Amino acid sequence: MMIRKVFWVLFFCLLVFSCFFLFKYFSKRNKFDANCLLHDFKASAIIVTPEKEVECEISKDSEKVLIEITNKKMEGFTFELDNKGKQKISFKGLEQEFDNSNFLNENSYLNVLSNLLKNLDSISFKNIQNTKEEIKFEGKVNGIKFELISDKNGNIKEINIPEKNIKIIFQSYLY
Repeated sequence: MMIRKVFWVLFFCLLVFSCFFLFKYFSKRNKFDANCLLHDFKASAIIVTPEKEVECEISKDSEKVLIEITNKKMEGFTFELDNKGKQKISFKGLEQEFDNSNFLNENSYLNVLSNLLKNLDSISFKNIQNTKEEIKFEGKVNGIKFELISDKNGNIKEINIPEKNIKIIFQSYLY
């Protein structure tokens, strides 16, 4: 009789213990770590504003964010923002650097996007939707709210900045 009680107590403890580890396993499996968004990348993208669509290549690394326009009319125009706040523009051999000043309008899509990407590692994300193919996040940088959609590998697919009416669609990654 005593052996039977010990058996049932051990069986119950083993069952609870197993359920706990299964819960931990499945909850981690479906979680996404926003830190994987912080990797360096180079991608072709389209920046969409109410006035225009701009094709570009966007690069982000630990030193800088670089946006190079690839549209026919502005091909070769580059905008760079380094991690010290210096901004540099260049076009067809002409180059100008600005120290910690916004020579562009603060609402300029180049300014908004480069600041958002530069500060990506200091943003606290809120995961608002998680499907099999993609994850949707909300965040805020410099007082500007945005939505970021990424794939399961942490590659950004789209960034929406509703209050600035800017949308960035990442087309392909150039590694």
